[in-house]
Amino acid sequence: MDITGVLTDTPDQYENNGFVKQNTTKDEREAGVKLPIIGNFKLLKILNDPGAPVSAQPIQREVNPIETDELPFYQ
Repeated sequence: MDITGVLTDTPDQYENNGFVKQNTTKDEREAGVKLPIIGNFKLLKILNDPGAPVSAQPIQREVNPIETDELPFYQ
């Protein structure tokens, strides 16, 4: 499905931090077509640190590839 998540500056009345909508084509955008919102989302706390504040910043993690002759998997 071709969708986009839109993060809003402030939560709405239900504490949603954004919404998900279907993408439009260039012709649809130029014609002013607005497709319906598919759903809303909330930013959650990091599971391993329940006291961590909600943040829109990307989480940086170190990725270590596992050496194998098969499909690449990361730990």
